[in-house]
Amino acid sequence: MLPGLEEGGNMKILTTLLMLLVFNSCDSGENNNSNTTSSNNTSNTNNTNSTTQLEVDLVNPVAIPAFIFEFRGKINTAEALSTGTHENALGFNTLFTGTLELEYDDRPVINQYENSEGTEYIVISSLLPLEAIENPYESVIFAGTYSTMYIYLPTETLRELKNSGNKFLQGAQVGEHLYTEVFLHVDNSYFYKRCITLLSTDNPENLIEIDTSYVDDFDAGEVLTVVGNVEFSADLERIQQIPSLEEDNEQYCYYIARKQVVNKESFYSLLEEVPSLECVLPDDMLEPGTDKYLTGQFRGPIVERVGNGNETPGWGDFSVALSEGEIDASSYTRFATWVESDDDDAEITLTLLGDYQVLGTDNISLNITELTFSRNGLVSELSESNGVMNPDSLIGFNMYKYEYKRISGSDYRKICPMALPVDDTHNSIYLCAEENTNFGIGEELQIAINLSLTDDASEVMSAYQLTENCVCDNTLEYVDCSIMEAK
Repeated sequence: MLPGLEEGGNMKILTTLLMLLVFNSCDSGENNNSNTTSSNNTSNTNNTNSTTQLEVDLVNPVAIPAFIFEFRGKINTAEALSTGTHENALGFNTLFTGTLELEYDDRPVINQYENSEGTEYIVISSLLPLEAIENPYESVIFAGTYSTMYIYLPTETLRELKNSGNKFLQGAQVGEHLYTEVFLHVDNSYFYKRCITLLSTDNPENLIEIDTSYVDDFDAGEVLTVVGNVEFSADLERIQQIPSLEEDNEQYCYYIARKQVVNKESFYSLLEEVPSLECVLPDDMLEPGTDKYLTGQFRGPIVERVGNGNETPGWGDFSVALSEGEIDASSYTRFATWVESDDDDAEITLTLLGDYQVLGTDNISLNITELTFSRNGLVSELSESNGVMNPDSLIGFNMYKYEYKRISGSDYRKICPMALPVDDTHNSIYLCAEENTNFGIGEELQIAINLSLTDDASEVMSAYQLTENCVCDNTLEYVDCSIMEAK
């Protein structure tokens, strides 16, 4: 989600490095709380009323391997976790393997969860940091691994615990360890191979302490403290019994490709697929006509506009050059959106985002390019020209440097137009759309573009009706751009 671009709601700064960008997408949304083991052992969780003085040992593991954990924080909704708007807990969590003590201190979180059977849980989880791995795929930009520890606490059991005045759970628990390989595809989509490598056991010495002093009904926003010492096991016979897992290099895994759960064969087939346009482009279609140009090709779904940069991306390969040389126009993401217009038509906009930079705390910048077409125009061009489009069918063009900065609790934006198209006999646009009918939501846009540009300051300012190189606002009104220099 790009700060300052969303239509309402909280602004959120994105991370800078590619590894961090991948990491923020790794363990939220449909990838978190998969809870493939949620039905295991739930009836065996013991709500002990023993008068024996109990205390969770936070130093010595109950067995090997074991997970010792401390969580304190607000309970998040499942939606907050999936959208990245959750609040992290304070957490100090270690997996003892016998030879290693692995600190799972990244993104400690407490959240609500309901499985497919309707059972409600409070889930505590934390991550071992993402690490890059060797990338064997031409179709992949980045490959990495990370691990997640989960403990699932049945909400009804927790309510019973609170009502009884007790605070300890002994014996069998519901927990799992997932090893994840994550791949960022060249079309900007994510692929996850998630393998269950450890399951919690029914060791009677497993002990979890729940502090419900600030909890009424385990609702979102209530503060919960959970500490525990739980044994885990790498028993493959148990792991093999979990439905939907497939064997993969002596691990048992499930697969997510572009937000959809798929089988192993489909996963690798989609992952290794290098995108391209389905049609053959005319000769020299992508050869620049001048030293200032935009050339490239895009293939991806037409989606409804959200307006925050979080739209479903497509594949693209673009080059842009201006007086300063080549610029990064689309490395961050690229997508095609559909917006209904007032004249029984719709606008199809191809958006490119590139050169994403973090300039400071709550301060980012990036390049944004928007090419807008009339949906009716695309349909007409397709039926009349066999793919070759009149460049005049491009009804809107914006290319600008965008900066967002949060100052004294307010959000400010700075937009500096960079270039615009010029008439040139070399300009060309080509549609590959044999399968398209009306370029509606869900259909695929396949397009190649070659435009000559100018970045002459006077021409650009005139076209954008500006008297200065840049314009700034606070999302409500225009302001002097000098405010963006404030510390």
